[in-house]
Amino acid sequence: MKIFPLFFKHFMVSTFQKKLSYLLHFGVPIATFVLMYLLLKAAESAAFAGIQALGLVVYFSMIQACLIVSLILKDKEQGVWKRIRVSPVSQTVYVLGNGAAAFLILMIQLLVFISCIIFVFRVPMGLRFFQLFAILLVCNVTGIGLAFFICSLSDTASGAMMIANLVLMFT
Repeated sequence: MKIFPLFFKHFMVSTFQKKLSYLLHFGVPIATFVLMYLLLKAAESAAFAGIQALGLVVYFSMIQACLIVSLILKDKEQGVWKRIRVSPVSQTVYVLGNGAAAFLILMIQLLVFISCIIFVFRVPMGLRFFQLFAILLVCNVTGIGLAFFICSLSDTASGAMMIANLVLMFT
């Protein structure tokens, strides 16, 4: 387990390699929620608008989990996976590093998102901060597990994202 921080760092660095990634992981979900909330609030109540917009953000979180987990497939395409298989490091540690990176990114995203919902927009969700955080954290853990399953069905990162779009659209 001494090598676990190395893989965790590898996935964090490769996830945020481009400046656009920060916008994708933190800006887009909040902007989506704000837009959906304002559009639905004009037609319906604030609570209804908040809950509907929350569903869209859960969808984006699942897509982001698939994006992060598909880094394993990109490493497989580049030959990194073969080097890890012949090294004394276990493949489980490598996969756990990716899962932990995905979990941390999605958890930070949730903290920012829920803070905006409850403290900035004051949306009446009917749940306290920690209750909503716990529910959405379970959704994110499930999304990461689903992302690992989807990536196990595909040989390439682009193929995994196509399968993810099909599966997640209907979930």
